[in-house]
Amino acid sequence: MKVVIELLRHYCQRGVGLGKFRVEDLTTPQLNTMGSTQDLREQLALIRARLPESPIYAVGVSAGSALLVRYLGEEGVRSQIQSAVAYCPGYDISVAWSRAQPRYSRLMARRLKKYFLLRHASILEQLGSYDTCLASGDLAEFHERLYEMAGYRDYADYLRNSNPVSVMSQVAVPVMIINALDDPVCVAANAADHVDAIRRVPDALLVRTAHGSHCAFFEGWSPSSWAHRLM
Repeated sequence: MKVVIELLRHYCQRGVGLGKFRVEDLTTPQLNTMGSTQDLREQLALIRARLPESPIYAVGVSAGSALLVRYLGEEGVRSQIQSAVAYCPGYDISVAWSRAQPRYSRLMARRLKKYFLLRHASILEQLGSYDTCLASGDLAEFHERLYEMAGYRDYADYLRNSNPVSVMSQVAVPVMIINALDDPVCVAANAADHVDAIRRVPDALLVRTAHGSHCAFFEGWSPSSWAHRLM
């Protein structure tokens, strides 16, 4: 775990958040909510160098599943990850953000702007798209305007290099995908659009439940997630 935390701290400075861990300041004017597969490759290479005999498994949560699937698809049989779980993915990011329920979309856009843009304004505001991105009213607008901060020349270039569905067919390791039909963010239609594509991926399992919301799947009087046990 110490190795993983050291890596997370380093790559957070290059545009990746640390979740519940202490957040570091960005040192470069770049961020991508879909992550960077090159950063992930470097992390995995260092983990492999320090723990050469250990198998590596990965869980991608929500937008993090885009990074995970993108990496698995780009690497194919070369993947350093032996198996994976995509937890509440949005699938095709060219349409997924516009399908999120409006109330959740607006709320999450505000949180993204506060967490990423305002927190790191001193280094990101030098980019021409900063103010435009900061004015975004929902998730779709935010991601349509993020391409410069993510290091791409336009939105189409951003999609070509970040959208997981364009390389999903090349995934070559076992992967379980978990979605809930009542997810207000990564809605049921996203998964429904890709059922046939998932069937064509070797060793892929799609788990869809009637209830579970977005990355919750709680049960019991003292809520705990049964999905975490499944993983």
